Amino acid sequence: MTPSNDNYCKQWKDPSNHSKGTIWMYLKHEAFEHAGVPRLEEGMNLMMSRHQHRECMRGTKWEAMWKDGTTFTIRSSPQATKPLMASIALRWRNPPKWLKRDGGQPFDVETLETKRGSFVYLVRLLTFEETSSGDCYYKIGKATSIPKRIKQFGPCELIAHEVHEDSASALKREKELHQKFSTSRKHGTEIFLLNQVELRQVINEMVQTGG
Repeated sequence: MTPSNDNYCKQWKDPSNHSKGTIWMYLKHEAFEHAGVPRLEEGMNLMMSRHQHRECMRGTKWEAMWKDGTTFTIRSSPQATKPLMASIALRWRNPPKWLKRDGGQPFDVETLETKRGSFVYLVRLLTFEETSSGDCYYKIGKATSIPKRIKQFGPCELIAHEVHEDSASALKREKELHQKFSTSRKHGTEIFLLNQVELRQVINEMVQTGG
């Protein structure tokens, strides 16, 4: 690989708690495009130096594999663990089905992530068209596996999520968010009609106080 900002990215270990820091990853442009890796996550500054490029070449080597047989090699910060890589991969638009650390056995990304706890999520429901004023429909809910849960909604886009230690804490947090943004909530549902300002408020709330 040649040095290129297109190939280098940093991602938060936990988007809801930036104090936990970041890890870096280095992969080919084609892998970025296929996986839908975000170029720059919110609140992050991305610059790559020659030193960082040399560091990338010494990073931990992973193989990402998709159901259609597509595979790409990824290098990451040496401290990246399997649960952390699974969590990060599931934030990509097209996450791999399996990951394999160099010298290890492949593991199912979704299954490994499910074991980590419970989640509160914000998704945009693409089955609903935006209103004439530009408002869109979103859902705030909880799940033990976000990918499995949101498959039930039809086309949707994951906007933000929080990680919680157990289902009880995730349920409490879900209720807090429902109450805080109740004026935008469709009565009797977990669906919220939000404009861009309101959407930013929900995202900021989840980033600042997430589990």
